[in-house]
Amino acid sequence: MELLHFRYQLLMEIMREPCFDFLRTKRQLGYSVYCQMHSTDDVCGLSVTVRSQRDKFTVEEVKSNISEFLVEFENQLNDLTADQFEGIFL
Repeated sequence: MELLHFRYQLLMEIMREPCFDFLRTKRQLGYSVYCQMHSTDDVCGLSVTVRSQRDKFTVEEVKSNISEFLVEFENQLNDLTADQFEGIFL
């Protein structure tokens, strides 16, 4: 289980900045945007949180943007070379 926990922590480290950049900076969905890992009873998961004003964006718009980010992020991970991966942490 420790390896899985480590993988989720690594994913969060890689995902944190692109998540903020896409949802907060580019889409300007809300001031508070973040992702985090959860581990309860050896079950790991992640969440993406966006605090937005109801009069600016509907819940569906926020959910759609989060889904779009996750698809784009998955594609970026799939295209990541070993050198780019190492460069993330240097």
